[in-house]
Amino acid sequence: MQHTFKEWVLANNQIVGNLKLNTSQVCKVSKRTRFRFKLLKGHSSDLS
Repeated sequence: MQHTFKEWVLANNQIVGNLKLNTSQVCKVSKRTRFRFKLLKGHSSDLS
């Protein structure tokens, strides 16, 4: 079965992340990502 490149990258990121990160680091990263996403959404709505 052939996976899309995106799926392959996501799977690799998950494996690497599980090896490298402990739970608290994962929480920090996800919070930061969510915050950045909120900022991006805010900027895009300001532009429209």
